[in-house]
This record gives sequence, structure tokens and C-alpha cells, in this order.
Amino acid sequence: MTVKALLPKELAFLLERGKEELLRRLAESCEPHLSRSWRKPVV
Repeated sequence: MTVKALLPKELAFLLERGKEELLRRLAESCEPHLSRSWRKPVV
């Protein structure tokens, strides 16, 4: 199982638009499956 911490903008996006769109954007971001506090939000 992969767990990725969401940034505040990503959480707001998730609550507004739903998980499918956020999951798609996370998959397209090419970020490794690590949560880093300095990464840029995907939204």
C-alpha cells in the first residue's frame, strides 16, 4: 500500500472535486512515492 501525505491545497481540491481527479494528477506528477514537505502541489 502506498500512502502519500496531502498538502493543504490538495486536500481542498479533493474535498471539492473528488478523489479520481486528484489521483490522476498525483499519478501524472512523476513524483516518487515519498511524502516530502517541500514538494509542489499537483493542483
